[in-house]
Amino acid sequence: MQQILGKFGYDPSMFYEKYRTVYTLNNTHIMLDELPYGYFVEVEGKSEDIEWVLEQLGLHEDKRWENSYAKLFDHIKHHLELTFNDLSFENFADIGVSPDAFIAPGSIVIR
Repeated sequence: MQQILGKFGYDPSMFYEKYRTVYTLNNTHIMLDELPYGYFVEVEGKSEDIEWVLEQLGLHEDKRWENSYAKLFDHIKHHLELTFNDLSFENFADIGVSPDAFIAPGSIVIR
């Protein structure tokens, strides 16, 4: 695919690495994702099935991020003043990421 896109003049602007494990429960797909900046759970299915699964897993009240992993990476880069463009485990080897780094720059946070 990279060769085909290259023939149309496209160049890679970033890449990211992740490990994913997929489970199925109650008509939903549950994805456990490990990215260089943290661990995430994605649940896909009908709304009522998703809510039931989140309740069963004890995740119903947890913070939900609606942004893509690339957008969250943009927020992290801003907060931590990172200059690299690739979301790799190697780039994050010695970097700790706090939950505040996922918040969009300029957002007002009330706790």
